[in-house]
Amino acid sequence: MGGGTSTDLDNSGASFLSNDIKYGDIVRNITDGSYAYVVSVDGNTQITTTSLTGGGDNTWTSGDAYAFHTLPRSLVGTD
Repeated sequence: MGGGTSTDLDNSGASFLSNDIKYGDIVRNITDGSYAYVVSVDGNTQITTTSLTGGGDNTWTSGDAYAFHTLPRSLVGTD
């Protein structure tokens, strides 16, 4: 679970460095449906992202669930 601002994701339980998170990776705020790109990994528990976009409040809020390396939008289609 994360918290922070529209561009700072802080999570005391995270391991961003250990999990090889890098510049340009997509990070999705699952809670509000927004997404951003990693700008810098500032430590094992903090990253800076581009501004969140496409979601309900576009802010990293305490308790938000997030995921890396996922599609920023859900795809719906038929064959």
